[in-house]
Amino acid sequence: MKFPAFQQLKEVTKGNVYIFVCDDDFLLEESEQVWRRLFGGEWNFEKLFPKEFGSISHSELVASAGTSSLFGEGRALMLKNAAKLPKKNLTELGEINSLDNSSLKILLCVSTRRALQAWVKTFAVVEIDPLTSADVVHWLKQRYDVRSDVARYIIESIGVELYPLYGEMEKLKTYVKQERQIEMKDVDVLILRSERYGPFALDDALLGKDYRKAVRVIEAMLEEGVEPLQILGKLANLWRKLFASWQLVEQGKGSDIARVVGVHDFVASKLRKAVLNFTAEALVEGFRELVELDKALKTTAARIHPQCSFNSMLWKMVGTRS
Repeated sequence: MKFPAFQQLKEVTKGNVYIFVCDDDFLLEESEQVWRRLFGGEWNFEKLFPKEFGSISHSELVASAGTSSLFGEGRALMLKNAAKLPKKNLTELGEINSLDNSSLKILLCVSTRRALQAWVKTFAVVEIDPLTSADVVHWLKQRYDVRSDVARYIIESIGVELYPLYGEMEKLKTYVKQERQIEMKDVDVLILRSERYGPFALDDALLGKDYRKAVRVIEAMLEEGVEPLQILGKLANLWRKLFASWQLVEQGKGSDIARVVGVHDFVASKLRKAVLNFTAEALVEGFRELVELDKALKTTAARIHPQCSFNSMLWKMVGTRS
């Protein structure tokens, strides 16, 4: 189920042990309030890893399940990476699961159902669907009141994992002082900024086919701690706008770039001029290079030396005039 549907659940299958399938750590944290409501009453949540859980004896767990707290609180254990639990725990937890009026609840948290495939016949499973880009766009719109195009630009720059997004969005919210909506320019200035170059330096270098400047700007961004995949997301977003602008100019609709592509007039003017330097073949090949670099940045070698990978890609995209 989608996480919003989980938030609306009225009840879960009776029991004391649940397999909670959720592959996003931020949603895992957010789920605590939902579980509190589903369990009813007061619960003290503890987050443990298998090794820590292994230090608690079975007799201690059973005693905890059968003994109410002096303060009226139950005990809820969230076991992260529960796939690493030894198989002997299946029988032990099965005993706890069958207890009536237990003051102990246990959540076996895993990123995929397959991780505890042998356990799903014994315990109830609550499974959260993996996040899609559309889900994250909706999350950004609901939580931070951003436009759809801005939300898409943000995830292209940062990715779809909610923890990094949450951190960057809180910075953006502070940056605009909650006085206005977050805009694309704010993302460029705050998240993809370089202290040595202006917010549009990389865009200008790419659109102007200035290979040396593009290399210098990316080098500065990497040195200042911008993640390689964030830089790649920015490049990919600009390349899509360039390709869409090229198509509009070919159709004699260059004046529609600002409206169709969703950019300010001054950016549309840059795009309209830039398309003259690119052929359709070069733009298509550029997409191939972006996809290849995306794959390369997910390998150990490219993560260690991202500048070399960017240099190679940039040379093929803008190193020579097309």
